[in-house]
Amino acid sequence: MQLRHISLKTRCCRLSRMIDIDLIVQTLRQHGHRVDSVISVPDNAGVYELIIDGNTLTLDEARALLEQDEAK
Repeated sequence: MQLRHISLKTRCCRLSRMIDIDLIVQTLRQHGHRVDSVISVPDNAGVYELIIDGNTLTLDEARALLEQDEAK
């Protein structure tokens, strides 16, 4: 019986973040913000940009805006 050595190549995989962009847009609008559009951008640029109240914000900036609204 001949044994074969099986080499498993491991690949580093990148897990995509699960983002409910529709929920974020809905919540921003409920807080009185105007969301003009949502722009999907390449992975190296940050996933999404949103135009909120005439300003282009990253997803992190939109989250911070919602946190500020909650603190009021």
